[in-house]
Amino acid sequence: MAIKSKEKQSSIKYNPALDKFKDVDVFPLKTQAAREHLSGRDIRKEIEDARVKDRITKP
Repeated sequence: MAIKSKEKQSSIKYNPALDKFKDVDVFPLKTQAAREHLSGRDIRKEIEDARVKDRITKP
């Protein structure tokens, strides 16, 4: 039984011209807006609180 690799079935091709965008912020305004939206919040605590609440409310 022959099994084809999923990698060969993909239509995605590597484009070396896009390497110039590595380590570059392509959307600086959206990044700044996200930083402002998340400033002053403790994301780890919010996630942990949501996990604890999920455990309590699940039957």
